[in-house]
Order: sequence, then C-alpha cells, then structure tokens
Amino acid sequence: FLYLKALVGTESKKFRSAVGLGKNGELLPGGVIYMITDVSDTKIDAPSATEAKKKLDSAQKRLGMVLDDPDALAGMNPAYSPVPFKTDGTADKRTADKLYTREGWEKLSERLDDVVRRFGREIRSGDIAARPEIGKSATSVCAYCHFRPICRKAKGNAGGD
Repeated sequence: FLYLKALVGTESKKFRSAVGLGKNGELLPGGVIYMITDVSDTKIDAPSATEAKKKLDSAQKRLGMVLDDPDALAGMNPAYSPVPFKTDGTADKRTADKLYTREGWEKLSERLDDVVRRFGREIRSGDIAARPEIGKSATSVCAYCHFRPICRKAKGNAGGD
C-alpha cells in the first residue's frame, strides 16, 4: 500500500504521462495484488508438467484489494486479479471484501499516513520494541513470523503473545 500511495501521489509529469491518466486527469489507485510465494508445504503429485503448473498456480493464490471502479477494473488483467471477474468483465460482488471505493482508498491512505508517521516518531525516539498487532482471530501473528526463533517476545511463550 505504501508503494501504491507513493505512485498515486507522485507529482512527476514524466511518470504521470508514461502510465496514463484517468478521464479526469488523475491516477487511479487500481489495487494492491500480491501472492504468497512460499509453497514449501504444498505437495504436488501430477502426471504432467502442465498439471503440476496448474496445482502450483492454485497454491499461489493472489491476494489483495482492487478499486471498485469501471476504468480501473477495465485496465486489469483478470488472470492476475484477486477478485474473480464475471463474463461481462465486471467484478464479482461476492468478493466485496476485496473491492474498495475511492472513499475507502482515502480512509486507508489516511491510516497509512498515520502509521508511517507513528513509526517514524518511534524510530527517531529509539523505540523499536516488538509490538505485533494481534487481529480478531485467536491465533497470534507471532505464530507465522519468520523471526519467531530469535524474538524475545515469542521466546518461552508457545502462543507468542
């Protein structure tokens, strides 16, 4: 989201010209799409390379969010979108949690600004304590952290939180 925010907010005329602008001369924050590349736990038993590729692709699902805007959606390749597209090229509203409005983008952008400013203040003050945000689920983010073996917060605590 930080990279997308930087791109959308750029004042560079050369960049804005190269990527193309929306109807109103604005850059649309089309979305953030990523995929988990660690498939080390995936077992692929396939009779052919084609079948193995299909299984690998399904293990590497795309995640993220996209702007619920006809212009932004029209510019996306549906094969790479975390949102399934219907045959008419519109986003499948059953995955509404992966769609955001322009207003939603503004709120997210403001929250990102706040978080980055807070991190900057904490780093400047020397505060670099591990304080992972714990979500709504009972499982701690620490359970999935690659730094768990060396983290003082997780040491001696099976749940890590």
